[in-house]
Amino acid sequence: MTVVAALGFTITADITALSIGPSDTGPIGTSTISMVATQQTSGTVSLSASSNLSPSNAPTFSFNPAQVVLHQGGTNSSLLTVSVANNTPHFTYNVTVSAQLGQIINNVTILLVPTTLTVQPGVVKGVATGNTFTISVDTSAANLFGWQFQLSYNKTLLSASTSSVSFGSFWTAAASTQQAFLIKRVNQTSGTILMAVTLFAGAKTFTGNGTLATITFTVKTVGITALGLTSDFLINGVGLGQTLDFSPKNGLFCNSTCLDHDVAVEKFTITPSTATIGANVTFDATVSNIGLNTETVQLTYSLVTGGGTPLTARTFSLAPGNTTDITYTYSTSNSIPGASTITVHVAILGSSDLNPGNNDLSTQVTLSTGAPPTSIPYAYIIAAVVGVAIAAVAIIMLLRRRSSGQTRYPKKPPQPPARVK
Repeated sequence: MTVVAALGFTITADITALSIGPSDTGPIGTSTISMVATQQTSGTVSLSASSNLSPSNAPTFSFNPAQVVLHQGGTNSSLLTVSVANNTPHFTYNVTVSAQLGQIINNVTILLVPTTLTVQPGVVKGVATGNTFTISVDTSAANLFGWQFQLSYNKTLLSASTSSVSFGSFWTAAASTQQAFLIKRVNQTSGTILMAVTLFAGAKTFTGNGTLATITFTVKTVGITALGLTSDFLINGVGLGQTLDFSPKNGLFCNSTCLDHDVAVEKFTITPSTATIGANVTFDATVSNIGLNTETVQLTYSLVTGGGTPLTARTFSLAPGNTTDITYTYSTSNSIPGASTITVHVAILGSSDLNPGNNDLSTQVTLSTGAPPTSIPYAYIIAAVVGVAIAAVAIIMLLRRRSSGQTRYPKKPPQPPARVK
């Protein structure tokens, strides 16, 4: 029987925020739910959790155990595990954890935050030469303890300096109280800006949506450039400080002919370029979105030598200013000897590419039926020739001695004179 007193119990969670990454599947984190009874309360507490959003494949919640017993003035706890599927929508979820003891229900809230790193605004256009514009690098995360990013840009088109770069208010405030260490490096020669922060032990971590840094650029000429994020990481302040899973979203600047829809094959390689039939070779294509809209892109590898036979196709989403590598391992088992030309082609699904001239690249792979001949070092060749020459000289000298017909014996020693009797 459950006994309920008027003053009830309290409930707390040791972890009140968790991050959801784009590649996360299964359990993404745990939180210990603790309950403390008053001196007049005891009984069995049942635990449950629900979210303010209920999309298809929403996060799921489990407790171990799902019920706990509270004694008067005592404490008890249960471990909450939050899990997601590979197609769980990346929303911000407010999860209400409820603990019910008879008619008493106490709640605690846990926040689920999608982990992001983005350049805002995603597209900047129309800024004339000599003028400036400002972008921010924003994040959403839970318990963020440290971070780093490098932003790359076209140095002939834009310029920045240390004075035109600043940190977001949360990180500036932490540094002002000696709770954070800040790093910023602007290299106009290479067209890169490196920024990083780490909080010190005991500092309050960051949860929610906010700005990591702002950057003001001066426009030097006319053109188009990606504002690309690389060398980036976000570190969770819970536990051992593991890195958070996220997909960075780059920005794009354009003050020339800015096309609404334009994707391009930037590079295409085949490794190795020479192989024996039956071996695997790797195709690697670099694709960029230099248009102003997020596109659904289809990439196709084709064997031109075989009459344009498609080998494989991949479909993916690409935001403005973003670049991705698409690799494919190709088996040459059914190929013919000789040089084969492979073409990679990209197309925008649902829209027309307004600059189709950059949609294709081709390269060759040469196939043979056996292992390619091994080259012999010149030193080995010279040593072999010298060895043959020495052997030839020795044979000639031996033949000459035999052809002379003279057999030489050693001379006998002189005999002593005979004695006269």
